[in-house]
Amino acid sequence: MKRFIFGSSGTVQRAAEKYEPIKSMVEARLDDIPDPRPVVSHLDPPWPDAMYGVGKTAIEAMARLFAETHGSAIVVRIGRVRAKNRQRIRERYQSTSATVTSSRCSKSATMRQAT
Repeated sequence: MKRFIFGSSGTVQRAAEKYEPIKSMVEARLDDIPDPRPVVSHLDPPWPDAMYGVGKTAIEAMARLFAETHGSAIVVRIGRVRAKNRQRIRERYQSTSATVTSSRCSKSATMRQAT
């Protein structure tokens, strides 16, 4: 095997959602989110709140070890937006989303034409 590919999730840092200011973001209390917005990144230490997150954290560590000793690894943390908050977030960031969507469409069209 040359490459290890793993779909992880935000559960590896889900405990951060219990505390401000991340809690404001999760609950879509948009007026309570400080500026600049805080970011939880892959550089922050794991902070799971359940065994599922612990398992994802362990597999991320295995992927890192595999990359260091045998080849390469790709780990993608897949996020989520809670259904009850989608509309509020969509309204708040609609212009940004439209820009991102049109950029993705343009890139896809360009890629198809190139092949």
